[in-house]
Amino acid sequence: MKRVIASRRMVEEIKRILSALLKPEDYEVGVEDDWVFVFINLPERALGLKDLNIMADELSRGLNVDKACFSIFLAEPKGETDRIEFSFTLPYPRRLSNSDILSKYISIESDWRDYFPPPDVEFVVESYGKHYTVSRDDYNRVFKGVSKWFKDHPDLKVGDIVLFQDVRTLKSIRKFPESYDYLLTVCLREQVPKWVSPER
Repeated sequence: MKRVIASRRMVEEIKRILSALLKPEDYEVGVEDDWVFVFINLPERALGLKDLNIMADELSRGLNVDKACFSIFLAEPKGETDRIEFSFTLPYPRRLSNSDILSKYISIESDWRDYFPPPDVEFVVESYGKHYTVSRDDYNRVFKGVSKWFKDHPDLKVGDIVLFQDVRTLKSIRKFPESYDYLLTVCLREQVPKWVSPER
């Protein structure tokens, strides 16, 4: 999926999720340089931590983005209105092909190649509590080290979607204790978030 399409769909899905929780004038959503941001206006009666946690849970569940990857902080006020910002990096969605499954690699589409380190530079991927040291090859596939990940996920099928989420930026913004560079999650067909769904 092209980045511009992923960005547009992500914004649409965030708006859909938030429309059940807030009025449209109470939030603003956008994507800039792979950074997804959600500004939430704080009304006269400020939102409590419980309200913010509910929003974070809904966004995390609906987008299949780990809540630990959210950066949440007070944003610059807009006029007289205080705002909270939720932000995170846009994940790279990849539908696994027959070649990916058989050869134990994950292809990187041309539009997403700069999302990853250059070929032969190792990076650490965390997936469901396990860490894998992997690298991309000259053919733009996450290849070296990823066969163990496939072995740990024997139920993967052609058409399943994986999401890579870059957390390196979070390390520079706030104290991010994790020792990995990307999160890798699997979206089985019945769990595919709407922003990635091919039926759209």
